[in-house]
Amino acid sequence: MQGRTGLPVGATEGEGTRPCGVSCGMAAPSDRSGSFVVQLTPRGSSTAHAPVRVPVGALVGRHARCALRLDRAGAPLVAAVVVRRGRRLFLEAAGLQPQVEGAPLRRVRLRRGVRLSLGGDQLEVFGVTPPRRVMAVAVGDHPAQELVVPFYALRGGRQPDLLPGEIAHPDAVIVDTGEGWRISVGGRPFDPLVAGRVWQVAGTTLRSRSVDTQIQEVRVVPEPLVLETTRGDDTVRILRATRHRVTLRGRIARLLRTVARQSGAISLDSLGVPHRVHEVLEDLEDALRAHGLRDDLVRPDGVGGLELFLHPADRVVHLAERETG
Repeated sequence: MQGRTGLPVGATEGEGTRPCGVSCGMAAPSDRSGSFVVQLTPRGSSTAHAPVRVPVGALVGRHARCALRLDRAGAPLVAAVVVRRGRRLFLEAAGLQPQVEGAPLRRVRLRRGVRLSLGGDQLEVFGVTPPRRVMAVAVGDHPAQELVVPFYALRGGRQPDLLPGEIAHPDAVIVDTGEGWRISVGGRPFDPLVAGRVWQVAGTTLRSRSVDTQIQEVRVVPEPLVLETTRGDDTVRILRATRHRVTLRGRIARLLRTVARQSGAISLDSLGVPHRVHEVLEDLEDALRAHGLRDDLVRPDGVGGLELFLHPADRVVHLAERETG
């Protein structure tokens, strides 16, 4: 039976639809995990198909079960997959590498207005519905931490911590399957990670919960932070007393570094193209959430700029200035 996931925008189950190269006809998918609305223009055609809504976990390609069908010779069975990373949606390469403005990318963040090419087929994103709920995990006495990146490692013991990525000899690992999360404790087989569960891991309690992204249920306790920058070094280091040190690199580090070196708010115009700045700010928020940090470290100042938001015990240290001081 042909899988039919994508649905023309505004259609309901049972409505007649014209052939559009998109597998469609079921009721609109739930937006609990997120979805996006996309319009496909096949390679070599000037006629765009009707926009359809595609949910997280859906496939793009020639296979009958793909939600967005590429019905042309040479298209791979599976060209890409729609994935979620925390609160954001992405189109991730599988059989084809998506291109934005001619640049091939492994993963494209789905935002309204994004146009991309997939093997010559043109896709335009008309809208994105973010996930209503995301998974979070609390380790020991630490506040709940949203799961953002595909892989986490848990270190138990006297100073328990949940770290994005891999570490040597973890006491537990958490992985994203694309449609949910799974956990392996002590090297045992993976089990589904669902909200409301409690695990005992190497003397540490691990609790899972579902977070409503619209009301920000998770509030990270403001453990004092030290932000370190060094002249000539583009990285920013964030230190805490009870958690792992975080080192930020790339454009998110440059944004944080620029704002941190200001005595007050900084205008968006001085940072570059405003919509690009907002994209970087979203990336920075994701990175902070992934490490269990509060995501409002850099925030809008209410009058068109950005400011560094510090609690009374937080500090910014510019090492080169302190050393030459």
